[in-house]
Amino acid sequence: MTDPRFNDRFWKDEIEIMLDIGKKAEQQALAKYGLDYVSDTYLQEKLTELGAL
Repeated sequence: MTDPRFNDRFWKDEIEIMLDIGKKAEQQALAKYGLDYVSDTYLQEKLTELGAL
C-alpha cells in the first residue's frame, strides 16, 4: 500500500479488494513466458474457464 506506483484511488481500491477476499496477484511468476503469453494465452484461458469468453 505504500508503493508510489499504486498511489491512486483505483489501485488502492483494487488492493483493498484483494486483501478482503484473501487473494494475491503473482504476475512475476508469468514473466518468464513473456508479455504476449499473458495477454494472448493465459488470460484468454482463464476467462474462458470462468465463462467470460
